[in-house]
Amino acid sequence: MAKNENEDLERPHPKNMLNDMGGDRFLYFTKSVLTTAYPAVYSHELRKQHGANKPPQLMAQLIEFFTKTGMSVLDPFAGVGGTLIGASIATPGPRKCVGIEISQITCWQSKALSPSMDRRFVLAGKQPALTLL
Repeated sequence: MAKNENEDLERPHPKNMLNDMGGDRFLYFTKSVLTTAYPAVYSHELRKQHGANKPPQLMAQLIEFFTKTGMSVLDPFAGVGGTLIGASIATPGPRKCVGIEISQITCWQSKALSPSMDRRFVLAGKQPALTLL
């Protein structure tokens, strides 16, 4: 294939309002089983202590399918931030992300693991909501 044809395959269709994926990548995503053997790049002892730790790379794939670059992602059960990290590493560009977590300890752990990421945590519970920036 010529270079121009490859570029056309990677460019999203003008009517694609869902995501930034080109045709080949969209078909691959919809017709494939997603692998769950991800490298431990985002692994940390604090993240491993959480019972529902989700691989950020998997979450990034899902976020890439359902959002466009610059859109917002809400995780109402943020835990240690797998979805929030996934939003920040999504391609072709990161997504804005907000996480809500009831556990103050889990919220602070997640914030401590990646303080430079542009994301927002909302600590919810019996006390008034607290936003950690």
